[in-house]
Amino acid sequence: MPSTSRPNILFVDYGVSYGGSIVSLSALIKGLTELSFTNITVVTFQPLAEITNLFPNNIKIIHFSTIFNYQNKQNFEQALKHLGGPSIANRFILKLYGLLIDLNEAFVLRKLEIILRKNKIDTLHLNNGFKSNAISLAKKHDVKTFVHIRGIPKLEDYSGKKIDAVLAAYVNRYFAISKVSADAALNIGVPKSKLEILPNPIDYKQFSSKYQLREKIRSQYSLTEKSVVFGIFGRLTYWKGQLELVNCAIPLLKRYDHMHLMVVGNAANKKEEEYLERIQSLLKQHTDVQARVIFTGYQSDVAAYYAATDVVVHNSSLPEPFGRVIIEGMAGRNAVIAMDEGGPKDIISHGNDGLLVTPRDSKALYKAMEQLYLDSCFRERLSLKALTTVKNNFSTVVLAEKVANHYKQTAK
Repeated sequence: MPSTSRPNILFVDYGVSYGGSIVSLSALIKGLTELSFTNITVVTFQPLAEITNLFPNNIKIIHFSTIFNYQNKQNFEQALKHLGGPSIANRFILKLYGLLIDLNEAFVLRKLEIILRKNKIDTLHLNNGFKSNAISLAKKHDVKTFVHIRGIPKLEDYSGKKIDAVLAAYVNRYFAISKVSADAALNIGVPKSKLEILPNPIDYKQFSSKYQLREKIRSQYSLTEKSVVFGIFGRLTYWKGQLELVNCAIPLLKRYDHMHLMVVGNAANKKEEEYLERIQSLLKQHTDVQARVIFTGYQSDVAAYYAATDVVVHNSSLPEPFGRVIIEGMAGRNAVIAMDEGGPKDIISHGNDGLLVTPRDSKALYKAMEQLYLDSCFRERLSLKALTTVKNNFSTVVLAEKVANHYKQTAK
């Protein structure tokens, strides 16, 4: 296909639930449109109602609907286990479900091929890692190909084998969102010469501009000027560490009358609702501080809630490939505490624009929280440095320009 200085780009997002991957993609695309890249199409498996407002109005979004995906397969496997374990019938049902997934992937690939031809796509950008079928399709049609590594890929994701070397070499550029993602990508066979670390971008003005809503949000929860609010953001799921944070915060809340904890996020399924019940059951044992742990539920204007907090705690119990909540907290003028592993190590300079603590060490987390509660000057200094870090290292245009340069180079 013919190439131009402004390529005709197809982004494919294979995610099936709302999260940092699609939000980061939308930020990248916003940056590209600000650089006059307008020939952009997005294919997504996520409900349009949940994501349309993320993207600029001039972006064409195509929704692929399917019930045969990895998430539903995992749920299906769990249901079969509850029904009786690895019986012959259950193994047959799982094999049949796997066949349906394969057939669905072939159908999806056919629809992608139609889009490639109809829209005269010359650049394919995969948003969720190496997808051999899609890359084979791009190779067939001589389409430039870029791959974002947004997670921590493992060999078992590819049947225990390294990715196909010929297809891996065909890709023009791989973008890993952190060093831990890059190391994992190398381990599955991504060529080192084609790999670079490119962190997730953020429209920091979207967050810093909401600071004017700080007092409005705080007044809704009877928070005063003296209140020091620690926030944790994200879906209520065990590996995000809300339970451990609440457990760590309880003795601090008992000791310091003006400390508050705000839990921003919702439980999206039965398992997460059970997790929320565990947290609430814990708090019922400490009625003297229960009222100072605020559950806001899902908030569409999450930026306003970052403005309402003073410290954001990123407390994942598993290594994060990036940690979008961290840069959102920094953009919202917060001091940030995060775990000293995975993606957060690439974002935070300890003691300069945030604090890194030993993972899964409640004493270290307690100490960091207490320090930021007691030392308002240090807290303010961290938050100001954090905002500067986001502006310099994670802004949409700065990072989109790096991607755009690769598009231009491959178009020559």
